[in-house]
Amino acid sequence: MCATFARADPPGIALVIGNAAYTALPPLPACARSAAGVATALRNLGFEVTERIDAPAATIVEGLNDLARKLDAKHPPAVLYACGYVAGSSERAYLLPVMANIQRPADVPEQGIVAKRLLDAVARGGNTAAVFAFDAIARPGDSDPPGLESLVPTKVTPGLAIVAARSPPPSQPETAFGAALTKILADPVVRSDGLVTNLDDVLFGAEASLEIKRLPSWPGYVAGAPKPVPNAGPAVPRPIALPDENRMTDQNRRDVQAALSRLGLYSGPITGRFDDATRSAINVYQIKMGVPMTGRLTGSQATQLVAGDR
Repeated sequence: MCATFARADPPGIALVIGNAAYTALPPLPACARSAAGVATALRNLGFEVTERIDAPAATIVEGLNDLARKLDAKHPPAVLYACGYVAGSSERAYLLPVMANIQRPADVPEQGIVAKRLLDAVARGGNTAAVFAFDAIARPGDSDPPGLESLVPTKVTPGLAIVAARSPPPSQPETAFGAALTKILADPVVRSDGLVTNLDDVLFGAEASLEIKRLPSWPGYVAGAPKPVPNAGPAVPRPIALPDENRMTDQNRRDVQAALSRLGLYSGPITGRFDDATRSAINVYQIKMGVPMTGRLTGSQATQLVAGDR
């Protein structure tokens, strides 16, 4: 059965939050750089982007409320990216503004912004493609940012994808999560389901771990949606055509693994994640095709693999 995808029209709206210049905690310059990279990539995709860099809590909340109002009025594609220290209280995660000074447990909910509030601001579009990306940095002394599991609610809008990464204070100029997201958003065609799957793939084994990944039940185009084609008569079956890896959906990746499995080249589970075993199988397939052994499939190679196997 073919999936139905929502279209990215009108252009998207985004809120980017980067908390770096902490006064009572070590600064996080990587959050500011990551936020700038994500904001630039979104603007290049035509998004209307609002940035909140080192903003006080009230200004961040104002940005959240403004985003929610805009999405209620227009229902465009939406992205919310937030990077900063995270603390937990009562099994909930809180984003800490740069002026936060946490001396006792009660300070967390008093000074922090509950992550569920960020999530709610972007979950306004129903079936429209939306992404909530949370770059959660553990405070020094915390083993991990607690409460991230609270971002997996029992019910969310069908078009919303949720990704949350956990990492220690980054040693690189950008966070691993922010750099990966910026790279994926550099593609002119971005789909919500593909974004989640690609992030999971890129971050596998990296400094940051993807703690929360929730695919939308109604995946859609965040950017680069195809224009509708007028109905010219009965549909004519077209040959299978897969994109290259950067544009593959979770189902595309599962189809590749299934094809490799049927050819006897792959014996692992069909997960949609291209792990080491999948890469090895792709290498063997490329050898059989007589093409350079890269471990990464081009669109034509993936198409030949899946179509030729059926």
